[in-house]
Amino acid sequence: MRRDGARPAHRRGCRAEPGHALRLSIPAREVILARASVPEISVVNQLPATIQALDPDPSGNVRVTLRVGNAQLLALVTAASAARMRLGPGEPVYALIKALAPVSVAGG
Repeated sequence: MRRDGARPAHRRGCRAEPGHALRLSIPAREVILARASVPEISVVNQLPATIQALDPDPSGNVRVTLRVGNAQLLALVTAASAARMRLGPGEPVYALIKALAPVSVAGG
């Protein structure tokens, strides 16, 4: 872990020099939320985050805006999951992202 709290992300096929900034575009549907870090799971990208906002949509899903360090990340969960997890602004969560999730990479 770096001093700024950021962790190196694992992404298959993504090569960058250590310390080089990258901009990642991760589809919200590929982000899984958990209340705590999950040991003994194949998902190695587990990022501590804070919920900034929840935006329900007519289809029964909730778009969750997260703050991860200095970055913003979106997650898409069902309204039932948001209620069951009691998600709310200011709440800490972990954003889980599979290394094989479709991600767009650009220099930062």
